[in-house]
Amino acid sequence: MDELVNIKKRAEKGKLEVILIFYKVRAKDVRAQTGKFGDKFWALAKVSSGDQIKKWKDALECISNKMGLSLRDKRYYSCLFLFIPLRA
Repeated sequence: MDELVNIKKRAEKGKLEVILIFYKVRAKDVRAQTGKFGDKFWALAKVSSGDQIKKWKDALECISNKMGLSLRDKRYYSCLFLFIPLRA
């Protein structure tokens, strides 16, 4: 999750282009931290600091609002973020 926060920061600075692939997970579950994805997220959040959780939620909401590809399956538990570094 901390890496996702770093990806968000680099994308906001124009140093990275993010292409999302939602694999076996619904984009709305990632965005809102619900469903099976949310269950795993909140289990991790229980052992994390409040500031860290806020950064994670912000990054998830921001990044998951970008255009992406949704690969559906009956199980929803994985999410892949593909990112492309841009020239500095």
